Amino acid sequence: MKNIRNNNGYTIIEMLTVLSILIVISSVIGAIIVSSLRGTSKINENISANRNGGYIIDQMSKMIRNAYRLDYPFNCFESSTISSTFAKITITNPDGYSTTFSCIADNEDGADQKANIASQSGASKIKLIDESVLKLNECYFKCSRKFKSSYPIIDIYFSLKPKSNKSSVDVFPFQTSIMLRNIR
Repeated sequence: MKNIRNNNGYTIIEMLTVLSILIVISSVIGAIIVSSLRGTSKINENISANRNGGYIIDQMSKMIRNAYRLDYPFNCFESSTISSTFAKITITNPDGYSTTFSCIADNEDGADQKANIASQSGASKIKLIDESVLKLNECYFKCSRKFKSSYPIIDIYFSLKPKSNKSSVDVFPFQTSIMLRNIR
């Protein structure tokens, strides 16, 4: 008898082999896409933290540098060796109004106040950190003078963390020193 073979289709083994290869390739491509999206998200958080922190430092620096008077802390003027840290600083602006920059801590009692850096001039209080993507990690001000007759130097330090970050790996520190040059 003659051996008749039908070559018009694929066997089930061939179909399963091709299907397995496609699944493996799809899994690899999917993993690459997910990894890329995570990386993009992290880069966007880093850009946001750097942009927001730079804005805060810039705004505080301009106002403190041009202040006519340092109202709080008072003890910055008492001694030539003072170097203390404070949670807030109050200045008198060239227009005669006071502005307070303060580090707002998280409420211990569970109230709806989030840690932030605030600027208060008159009746308006503005939170400077974009709380939708960032949170305050640490914040303080330091006032010092080299000599009793020298101008006060205000050090600003704060660090920001992306809101979605659970670990302490991505902390963005910001700091600067400003000499009050318009003290009257």
